[in-house]
Amino acid sequence: MRKIWKNLKNYPEFLGIGAICILVIIILVYKLELRQIYVEPGIVTENMARENTVEGFTATEDAVRYMISALQKDDLDMGLRGFPIDEKILGINVGEQLDSLGEFSTNITYMPSQWREFVPVSSSEITRDYTEIFDSMKKHFAGKTIEVEQVSPIFPEKQLETQYHRNSQKICEIWGANSQVEIVVKLKIDGEDYAAGMTLLRYGEFWKVDSFTSSLAEEQEKEGIWSCNDQEYDQMTDKSKEEELTELLDDTEEKENQNEQEQEKVVPEDELLPANYMLYNSVFGENPEETIENFVLCIQKNDLAGMMVYTDIYGEEDPFEQELSEMLIKQGELAEQIQTFYYYLMGSDFATTETTSLDELGMTGGEISNSFELNEIVYLDLNNVLKISDNEYAAFYYFNGKRYMSGFTMKEYGSGWKIENLSCPSMEIENGQVEELTEKEYNVILEEYR
Repeated sequence: MRKIWKNLKNYPEFLGIGAICILVIIILVYKLELRQIYVEPGIVTENMARENTVEGFTATEDAVRYMISALQKDDLDMGLRGFPIDEKILGINVGEQLDSLGEFSTNITYMPSQWREFVPVSSSEITRDYTEIFDSMKKHFAGKTIEVEQVSPIFPEKQLETQYHRNSQKICEIWGANSQVEIVVKLKIDGEDYAAGMTLLRYGEFWKVDSFTSSLAEEQEKEGIWSCNDQEYDQMTDKSKEEELTELLDDTEEKENQNEQEQEKVVPEDELLPANYMLYNSVFGENPEETIENFVLCIQKNDLAGMMVYTDIYGEEDPFEQELSEMLIKQGELAEQIQTFYYYLMGSDFATTETTSLDELGMTGGEISNSFELNEIVYLDLNNVLKISDNEYAAFYYFNGKRYMSGFTMKEYGSGWKIENLSCPSMEIENGQVEELTEKEYNVILEEYR
């Protein structure tokens, strides 16, 4: 032993080499452990795996025909690809939207796009919203004989008015879009004449359907799908003004690209756009405490996709055998709870699930949007996880010099435990809420439930 120590003193570089070797071994062991617990966050169903045949539609009529075809086929995957999911998530200006609304709640909008870490949550929420829109409309189209007879801007003369155009530009600023247009579609459904209003957004060269509503149609007390003969349809359209509106909405560069693409005509009903939404995987924990700890570890790593996999989206059933719309709606609901969690943790002074005016909060939309500082989340400490009642648990954190408590309602399956909701009714913590605690309140709870 003395001889070894003497050699190390004479040749200190051996000591350094030995330390490096030990460090390398530790890193390798750590990476092996991570590989064992790592789960690919996304899953891909058979429909989601279909390759796209076209990148997008430069004509509003093609985008409309594509979406109506998806509804007729009752093909939710096809339909979701026709909504601006990725585009909205990456372009949303939350501050502008809140200022426009003049009010706030934790789920009145999506998460700020300046933090890409929020994409898994925002994507799940907006996919849920579009899924519900698609489901509400398919009853009018699925399995029926549909003929799209005409697609035109609705009341183009009104869309050319200065105030309308300003309002439209404001909406585009909020969603990061280039243009917005309201259209009216003339339809023949099982031999009967109908019309429907729609609103589309353009991102770059391509148009996508944003909603099956038109504010201009609603001003005429026309909502959803309504009976409409040729004369009534003509009263809502104007070919001469339509050309002028097209000139206003399309810029020169994109018109040139469109002219090039028009040489290759497509049949929208036979095409498929690129996939643009996620379906998250499912992981079971061995016990409630471990599941919650892994969930919080994902928070500390700003891994919101990882957080999603510990939530109870599918139960214990095989997700590939479940209804896609049901899974996406449940996934969106849980993502909404995670969004609420972040607002309460990062903005405990103003976070609220109740709609409150910005004047009452004394804040602007920009101040709320800029309240997140995810670089600090690494300093979040999980102090305790306590069972409160039955399957209800509370987690306690120390963050930015304050103590917090959040709730977890757990559910046990044969394969293990999942997070059913981010709530703890026994402690009066609703879905996603995080409660700030004094040191005294924290110690009282520990004494009672530890």
